[in-house]
Amino acid sequence: MTRRVLVAVIALAAIALTVVGCDGETLNRWRTERGLAPLVEPELSRQVEALNRFETEVRRRASFVGEIHPVDAGRLGLSWHPGCPVPPTELRLLRLSYWGFDNAAHVGELVVHRRIAPGVVRAFNTLWNEKFPIERMETSEKYLTPEMFDASGNYIPQPNTPDTVNATQGFMCRRTTRATSWSAHASGLAIDINPVQNPYVSGSLVIPLNGTRSAANPGTIVAGDVVVTAMRNAGLSWGGNFRTLKDFMHFSATGH
Repeated sequence: MTRRVLVAVIALAAIALTVVGCDGETLNRWRTERGLAPLVEPELSRQVEALNRFETEVRRRASFVGEIHPVDAGRLGLSWHPGCPVPPTELRLLRLSYWGFDNAAHVGELVVHRRIAPGVVRAFNTLWNEKFPIERMETSEKYLTPEMFDASGNYIPQPNTPDTVNATQGFMCRRTTRATSWSAHASGLAIDINPVQNPYVSGSLVIPLNGTRSAANPGTIVAGDVVVTAMRNAGLSWGGNFRTLKDFMHFSATGH
């Protein structure tokens, strides 16, 4: 940011803090009270429009919801069962604002380990500020049915199918893709963001089946962007940096 732009931003902020619901008359009154010459058209309308946009954005950013709540087995539903790597007492339910694909504000829910919960809230606050689009954010039990589990309560990997939900999610007690070890999701230490735009890719295997990756698509995560940076600051590394495969949706506190 250049010095000139920075000065302009500071000036807008100073005016916005004292001129609420700005119109031309209010702005010029504010200026004359401070010994400044009143503005004339078209500059007056441009300044009023800029101030109102600035005020709207300040209010939008300030409206961010970032709550951390305890969660129990009843709330976790089929996403947790005895024998999972962590008990419900180690998990937290987050209520988070996110900017939707519909260019509107929403509040979603995410379950993560209590250890990473504060950092995850800060990361999603950054994504909210920058209007990074997320299609949906809902906890995983909303999409689970008893048929997806064996007699011991273990999740059965589903056939590779299209993802019609595209939900950003955290905790889910399951094994890793194409392996038998526990996923980081099973401890609440991983988050998947916009799976359709950021699929898991290993050779010819693409999960979900309708996953399509293009930097031009809204919600796509790319190296060095606001999502990767915000999650890294929260202690979560990006699956897009994996060597033998790419899990572009995946952020993890365990490195896998």
